Amino acid sequence: MNRALRRLMSRSREPHGNQRAAVDRRALRLALMPWKVHAVWAPLEQVLARIEIDGTVETAQGRPVLHDDANRGWYEIAPAIEGVAQFHEIAATRHGWAIDLGPLHRIAAKLRYGAPIFASDIAAVRACADVCKRHAMRLTGREAEDILQTVRISIEMDTRA
Repeated sequence: MNRALRRLMSRSREPHGNQRAAVDRRALRLALMPWKVHAVWAPLEQVLARIEIDGTVETAQGRPVLHDDANRGWYEIAPAIEGVAQFHEIAATRHGWAIDLGPLHRIAAKLRYGAPIFASDIAAVRACADVCKRHAMRLTGREAEDILQTVRISIEMDTRA
């Protein structure tokens, strides 16, 4: 048998037992990847904790900002919260979930306009966040990416208008 024929035969054989099929991680539910949901909510929870502790938030040029450790960047709080709320509105609409996102919209407005934030506001946002996290765990990575892309397009359209 010549070399070319041996190579052809080796390629046509069944794969060995130690070779695995590639898994498309985007098809997995976020419940199997909770760190992704945590990465979204952790910066917002840090802001809420800071407001509870000393009643302050970080600001840059007079606007409240948050630091995202995952991306190592600073972002305005109000648009970030509104983006998270928009993500969950779209997910709730697509899946028929009943989620009250009013607390997220209210705290975003209060942070945007410098209105006082009360303990009841923070408690409502935490309760809303818990519901949102539970529902987000039901999404697949592919669904979450699709919703995120929809939110990004919406934000881009709003900035151009």
